[in-house]
Amino acid sequence: MMILVTGGAASGKSEFAEKILAKLPGPHYYVATMHKTDDRETKERIQRHVNLRKKHDFITVEQETDVGEVPLSGGGSAMVECISNLLANEMFLTKRNDVVEYIVRQLGKLEEKGIHLVVVSNEVASDGGIYDDFTQKYIVFLQQINAMLARRAEYVVELVYGIPVFLKGSREELRKEDFLENI
Repeated sequence: MMILVTGGAASGKSEFAEKILAKLPGPHYYVATMHKTDDRETKERIQRHVNLRKKHDFITVEQETDVGEVPLSGGGSAMVECISNLLANEMFLTKRNDVVEYIVRQLGKLEEKGIHLVVVSNEVASDGGIYDDFTQKYIVFLQQINAMLARRAEYVVELVYGIPVFLKGSREELRKEDFLENI
């Protein structure tokens, strides 16, 4: 099963996704994709997410690229945080030509391992801004990945100002899953 959680910056998508992950069958893996740098903002963001995870019994796996290669055993659940970071890493660090298809295939590998997936991504480009060619390419790729994942996912939820809006599936259907309650 795949649940795609999207939203704008600081929309509450990570916290919502973590609540879902905590209710899925364990073990619970938190696949962190942020590329570690020395800048203050990145360090603070990583620390904020580490602090959020402390209240759960998540096994954190740092995986900046190639998320399908994470050595997870069959069963359990994983949250991939987040596709926008993963895309940037694959574009900048590995310089893949088939980056959209590659990322979707990599997530499929996790599903093939019998892992329940909660995938977090960002909603971008709704501001109507004009960007340089490379940034525009990144935005288009992210939109393509989100669309492909939305088609594959059983549930798609967008967090709008902290409010979960179900775009595919419903809260009631999600609650009916044997292992998900009080979502």
